[in-house]
Amino acid sequence: MVDAHQDIGVRRHCGEGFPNWYADKNLSHSCDDYIGQALWIAGECKTVEDYAWRRDADGNPLLEDCQKTTFFKYYLMPESVSLFDKLYDNKEGMQDAFIEYWTVVSKRFANNKYVVGYDPLNEPWPSTYSHDPSLFLSKGGFDDLKLKPMYKKIFERYMAADRSKLMFFEGNPIVDAVAAVPGGLMPNGFQDLPGGNQAGQQVFNEHTYCC
Repeated sequence: MVDAHQDIGVRRHCGEGFPNWYADKNLSHSCDDYIGQALWIAGECKTVEDYAWRRDADGNPLLEDCQKTTFFKYYLMPESVSLFDKLYDNKEGMQDAFIEYWTVVSKRFANNKYVVGYDPLNEPWPSTYSHDPSLFLSKGGFDDLKLKPMYKKIFERYMAADRSKLMFFEGNPIVDAVAAVPGGLMPNGFQDLPGGNQAGQQVFNEHTYCC
């Protein structure tokens, strides 16, 4: 399986997966909503500048500085939230570029018997958690409204390249991570398959942190 293992954005933000030009876009650098403000008061909504990383000649933070902080906290940076928001809503063409990336990859591995399928996005971070918490309470919510349309476009590119491949698609990992505290599970928000009725070529890839 080919996995776009994107955890926390771009190398310039102590992350991996996306190229640095994503970080050069117009990203938010402030915690300007209610949840963001609450996190800021708790000392958790830090910006890139707040971390004051030392940087190498290419402008990337030194890995030894990055590793001083638990990687999960980098998800809470306003720059990370802003980056994911641009991806899901195709602001400044970010989703278009992401889909084109998968077009190239799926063509490259078409008819390769050692590749069974692709996972477009590892643990997709819900950028709207602070701007619109209601998405996690409504039927369908973030998975159905934000992820499914993007997955549908990517799935079509996979099928155009090689119809024998599978798409392993994921929902946001937050609901199960929260439910893990009392030891429970939350249902995912997908109301149907991203690629329509082609059930034999789509696999729900669940990440759960219970137990």
